[in-house]
Amino acid sequence: MAATLLQPGIPVVDVSHAPTSTPVLRSMQLIRQHGPAFVQRQHGQDALLVSSLELVTELSDEQRFGKAVGPALENVREFAHDGLFTAYNDEPNWTKAHDILMPAFALGSMRTYHPVMLRVARRLIECGTAGARRAAGRTWPTT
Repeated sequence: MAATLLQPGIPVVDVSHAPTSTPVLRSMQLIRQHGPAFVQRQHGQDALLVSSLELVTELSDEQRFGKAVGPALENVREFAHDGLFTAYNDEPNWTKAHDILMPAFALGSMRTYHPVMLRVARRLIECGTAGARRAAGRTWPTT
């Protein structure tokens, strides 16, 4: 797919008119074609995709970026005040929530609960597959 350039030279690829059943594979192909950073535009919505460790590391640096409170959450702030999702970076409740939640997302913690999540996901898939097999032999009313 052809790309236009966004300042300062980041390719913008519009995929609006190229539907696919394998969007991740398409993104991987576009990364190979356009490099480790490009903007994927779909129906006017832009998403920056990065694929190099260096860029991901830089974009993940918490010291350089602040949490965004979008328009919808601004409305929620009117009655929920400064909660986890509605607090600005400099508000005390954001610091409290951040400090409570961060240990749960540390690599060691994720290694602990990932096997449990994997077992649950496999059980859900088994249940869905078994239900689909049972339903395959049935005829369903059309009215």
